Amino acid sequence: MKRFLFFLITVSVMTGCAEQRLIYRESSGRNIEPAQSAVITPLVANLELISENKIAPYVEILPYAITPELIGNVNNFKKIALLNAAKKYNADTLVAALINVETTDEGYLKITVTGYPAKYTEFRTMTEKDIWLISAYGTLSASNAEDAGNTEQAQTPRRFNIFKQ
Repeated sequence: MKRFLFFLITVSVMTGCAEQRLIYRESSGRNIEPAQSAVITPLVANLELISENKIAPYVEILPYAITPELIGNVNNFKKIALLNAAKKYNADTLVAALINVETTDEGYLKITVTGYPAKYTEFRTMTEKDIWLISAYGTLSASNAEDAGNTEQAQTPRRFNIFKQ
């Protein structure tokens, strides 16, 4: 019995002192990704009215009770309603769109959209004759700047000189 106990202790001490070996292996294809970028050529398009009559009011009622968190998302809901109204009338956009937001008697948010349906036509690359468009309108619209809270940028169009070096 002593021999067996001595044998067990010896084996456990030997395995406890045995060197633990960790194996790690890795393969990589590219360590540094090549730089990628794009140059975007400005496009110009015409906007053609589909109808000279305003669309019937398009109404969306959100199936949620009005909450302060919901009011924080009203701008997103207005954009979605505008998109859905344009889709309904097979248009790319609505010209002179009016969007009214109100609560229903049940406490839901009601969004009503009206405007003139229009499609973009005759896309073409901007030329030097079209450069006045950039100085007249800039690339940052007033509504985008107001959404970002920058009213100074909303009132001042950005000017670019893309054809002259």
